[in-house]
Amino acid sequence: MEEETGLKGKDVKELKLIYYVLRNLKNETLRQQFVYFGKTDNDPLFMKFSEGSLYWIEKQKIFNLDMVMTSKYILKYYLQENKGDEELEIGVATYVDGTEKILWNKLVDFDKYK
Repeated sequence: MEEETGLKGKDVKELKLIYYVLRNLKNETLRQQFVYFGKTDNDPLFMKFSEGSLYWIEKQKIFNLDMVMTSKYILKYYLQENKGDEELEIGVATYVDGTEKILWNKLVDFDKYK
């Protein structure tokens, strides 16, 4: 995080793993994506690096960007369906009736229901 944004651990509050997505991409080894959310009062100092440049994007322009399928569906899910619930959710990237989707489910410990 610090390497790419200039933000240090102490600059981010409530950093929490919210989404964990699994995808079998072109029959490769299973890919795992961990998506964290947090809050900061600091402005990131976006650094330039060999993979590209980071910068803020207006929310209404996000889906005009070229991005991998999993990132697109995670953002759609978070922005359109999130009701402030911060329990860990597991997503499985798949095809349903010929359409790419991520199937979501909350990860809840069995003991919570005993």
